[in-house]
Amino acid sequence: MTCHDFNKYKTWLFDLDGTLVDSSYAHRLAYHETLNNRTRQIISDFRYDDYKGWSTEEVFISLGFRDYTLETMIKIKQEYYRKYVTLGKISIFPGATELLETLVNTGRTVSIVTGSSRASATLALDYLGIRPMITDLVTTDDVKQGKPAPDLYRYALSKRITQPVVAVEDSLAGVYAAQNAQLPVVHVHYDSFLPGTIPIDSFDSIIEVL
Repeated sequence: MTCHDFNKYKTWLFDLDGTLVDSSYAHRLAYHETLNNRTRQIISDFRYDDYKGWSTEEVFISLGFRDYTLETMIKIKQEYYRKYVTLGKISIFPGATELLETLVNTGRTVSIVTGSSRASATLALDYLGIRPMITDLVTTDDVKQGKPAPDLYRYALSKRITQPVVAVEDSLAGVYAAQNAQLPVVHVHYDSFLPGTIPIDSFDSIIEVL
């Protein structure tokens, strides 16, 4: 169990995909189906795990798509992802709902800071039944640059929120984004945690000390 003082944080900024929600399978299916309709050369080399924490736009830009084709690819991928959400291909991580409930019941503010689009994030939150606990939703629709740029977190911090604030992230891109916004970062679901973060093995590690 971590000995970090989690009680001091009044506002909690959670990443969504990979942090609260296990959506890797749905995203992987959506990317592969989208790319398979365009070019088999790219799909043979594509590994979704290499892009965790990235926005859909940034993934396709890195793959060489531009302009109208880029916009088309983003739209198609998002439609596939939303289809897989409604088909039940996402789930909430163990302890996530309980942690959100504990934070809300103890007077903390909970917000989502995600590289997903607003429509995709809202659909996932509604599907999993956790949207009522979320005070604010910051998405890639709100900023010019997604993670690892700090824009999403800086935008969240520009709103009227209660200090002190902590971010909760899983991906390297997400951790870097929060750190670049000068935030302490709780690191979850990691293969190897980054120096300067607060690593936890499970959400129970936080719940039991609040």
